[in-house]
Amino acid sequence: MNDRRVIVVIFDKGAVSASSIAQSLNDSFDLVFAIHDGPFTDQMLPFLTETSEVVHLVGDPEVDAAKLARHCPDGILTFSESMLPSTARLATILGLPFHTPGTVRRLTNKFEQRSVLRASGVDRIVTAAIDSESDWERALAKVGLPAVVKPVRGSGSSGVCLIRDESEASHHRTRLFGGESTPGHLLAEEYLQGRPSLPFGDYVSVESLCTPQGITHVAVTGKFPLRPPFAEQGSFWPSQLPAHEVTAVTELVSRALIALQVSVGITHTEVQLTPTGPRIIEVNGRLGGQIDEIATRSDSVDLIKINALLAVGDPIGVEPACAGKVVFLNILSAPTHPCTLTAVHGVRSVRRIPGITGYTSLAQQGQYFPGAPEMHRLGVLYGEACDHEAMIAIVDQARSTLSFEFSETSHVPTSSGSLT
Repeated sequence: MNDRRVIVVIFDKGAVSASSIAQSLNDSFDLVFAIHDGPFTDQMLPFLTETSEVVHLVGDPEVDAAKLARHCPDGILTFSESMLPSTARLATILGLPFHTPGTVRRLTNKFEQRSVLRASGVDRIVTAAIDSESDWERALAKVGLPAVVKPVRGSGSSGVCLIRDESEASHHRTRLFGGESTPGHLLAEEYLQGRPSLPFGDYVSVESLCTPQGITHVAVTGKFPLRPPFAEQGSFWPSQLPAHEVTAVTELVSRALIALQVSVGITHTEVQLTPTGPRIIEVNGRLGGQIDEIATRSDSVDLIKINALLAVGDPIGVEPACAGKVVFLNILSAPTHPCTLTAVHGVRSVRRIPGITGYTSLAQQGQYFPGAPEMHRLGVLYGEACDHEAMIAIVDQARSTLSFEFSETSHVPTSSGSLT
């Protein structure tokens, strides 16, 4: 008789790859991938069916819950931002631990999240909703310049723009509302000016385990400086912050999670480091992008498996991550203007640099990049160092070893590739 527990992963494009999920969970659980059919999941289907059971969801919560119930699941989770609402509905019907639908609404709707944090006194960011072009001037007048405008729902800094003056306000208004399609619901909020932090980023993230018994902050993740305006360039464990600042950051995040009524699961909270102290950028109700890779390479904790154990209601005793080295991944971003990648140099050489443990190419020759506001990646460097100073030196050497050639273009060439 099979006494292994069944874990359902509502899968789509998100923070963790299918291969990482399967590698982490198949030894301990009977894994079921549940998917909505679409271009991404269709592409992944051969791998998913090879490594697990697959359930095709139709979008009706009652019908989908009945399909999943046939597998007698002990837990349900997702690593995809877009799948959080449907996962919450299914968990409620199936009687399984997960964020409640109300909690998911507060975690995924940035306007509501800001409202809750402001009302609870956690972080009083000035915000304004932009539901149509007629709201534009009123919203920016309320928030003031500089301002950040972003989709009310979204992830990965997609569609986020920084507006520093009236000229940029006019440009982005035309870009967003001047075409045939509408941008959907937007949020304007005051810009949080980071403190001088080079060579590190002026923000961090906090990876937290939430249970009915309390909150454990597994790690404060350091960041490399953003590529303007908001393209992430990678992360590292541990952060460069001294102990007293780690305490201030984690205490702020605890207050935010309590205010948002997060009681189960893993969260990823981004925190801006300002001259007057830490401020909340946003709270996400799932594992952060590529954080599982940092955790695995640091030999500290398997966050994917921890997430599954939380989902089946196991008591978790996890200490804050403590590695005797600095583990990092550094992202190389595509240009912010339209162009086509024509050549890449230095890939073999970069892999031989001491401290570089790997390089993954995410682009191919002939690939077209449309530029801002979307963010695209050329590749990811992986490595480790004895301390933060050594890490910066290794990254600088690696980035100077790699070079990319582009041709300027304003249209998609017929030979363009696609992101892998």
